[in-house]
Formats: sequence, C-alpha cells, structure tokens
Amino acid sequence: AVAVSGWSYCMVNGYLQGQSLCQKEVYPEKYIKSPRFLVGATIFIIGLAINLHSDGILRALKSGGGITSTNNTNAYRIPRGGFFELVSCANYFGEICEWAGYAVACNNLAALSFLAFTCSNLIPRALSHHEWYLQKFNDYPLQRRAIIPFIL
Repeated sequence: AVAVSGWSYCMVNGYLQGQSLCQKEVYPEKYIKSPRFLVGATIFIIGLAINLHSDGILRALKSGGGITSTNNTNAYRIPRGGFFELVSCANYFGEICEWAGYAVACNNLAALSFLAFTCSNLIPRALSHHEWYLQKFNDYPLQRRAIIPFIL
C-alpha cells in the first residue's frame, strides 16, 4: 500500500508539474531575469546545497563518524556539522528549501502544491526523528530544532 501510494503521488505530481510548466503557464522571455525567478532559483540552489551536504554527513555516519549513542554503541550516531548544528533533519530542511524556491520561481499552483505535499510529508517525519534522537541520546544537543532553524 505504501509503494502504491508513493507511486500514485509521483504520477499525479509529475503530471501536474509537467502540465503546468509545459501546457498551462506561459512565461515571458524576460521572466528568467525577474526578481521572483532569481530569488526562487537562489533559494532552490541553497536548499540543494544544504540537502547534498547533509546527505554526505549522514553517509559518513555509516562509516563511523559522529557521536555514538550511550545506549547502543554500534548502531546510531548524532550527526554533526552544517545545518545539523541547528536542526535534527538538515536534509529535510534542505529539501523543503528546494521546493520553496521552486514554488517562488514558478509562481503557480502546481509548484505550491508540491511544496505543501513535501512539507506535509517531511515535517511530521522530522518531528518524529527529533523526538527519537532526544530519547535515544542523553547528550543530544537541546538547542537543535527538528526541521526549521530556531523555530520548529
């Protein structure tokens, strides 16, 4: 059921994005130089960089980096560095930034719906991960938020 649900979402989202960008929306040639597009593209690129860097940090944990849990010394580690100093799920934060930038740049309902669905999926997962980290690690950094630096 989970696989079918994920596949269905990807099909519908892909169709909406494709229809919106290829059939519905007509952007003037100079739109690519507009402040809205440039701000959105910048936010997207920053989010992509955060996401890629965070994924690299998580991959490195599998090879022995990070701080080992006092409860289970071999299985889980606290991610350190980059946006992990601010939030528990830096990769999710980066992905939300990517699709927020995409929504700003595209300025259409399909892109906004993509952002909304991304947030509705990643924010609850981040809150759950954050709570798990707090329970698993006695020395987990208490100043870290779950997904949005300084806020949530």
